[in-house]
Amino acid sequence: MDLRTMQDWIVARQLYGTPGIAEVNSFGGQLKQYEVAVNPDRLIAMGITIPEILPLLKK
Repeated sequence: MDLRTMQDWIVARQLYGTPGIAEVNSFGGQLKQYEVAVNPDRLIAMGITIPEILPLLKK
């Protein structure tokens, strides 16, 4: 998982900045995943909706 993460976030990004590199394909390894547990009561108390949170999670 660590090697795949380094390939996706470090190696591939450096290759994309290289002239002549059009595409970098990754396969194999396990992907790192994150889970977000939303507390609806706290969202309501803060005046925030789920659609407002989704774009922030994609950053």
